[in-house]
Amino acid sequence: MNANKFKTMRETGESVREILSLWLPEMISIAILISLPPLIDSLLIASLRSNTTYGALAMATNFLHFLIKMSEAIPVAAIAIISFIQISVGVILAIWSKFH
Repeated sequence: MNANKFKTMRETGESVREILSLWLPEMISIAILISLPPLIDSLLIASLRSNTTYGALAMATNFLHFLIKMSEAIPVAAIAIISFIQISVGVILAIWSKFH
């Protein structure tokens, strides 16, 4: 019976070719959206022929990248801390109810 179940699962799903046909355009568009703005900024700043301005652009880019990474990390850390507290409270309540 397990062999039939696995065969049915393989036949009903999407093929790798279909998945990649949806994935590839998304990857191309996100690569363009991520890489073009910094390239255009760098070209504009480089045309000014100013090392100080180019350095300021690099610092601003690094700072914005830091802010983005922090905004991604804070919710994950909060979820981890909240789940740890909930698990700890659950264990304490389970032990407390066991002995009282």
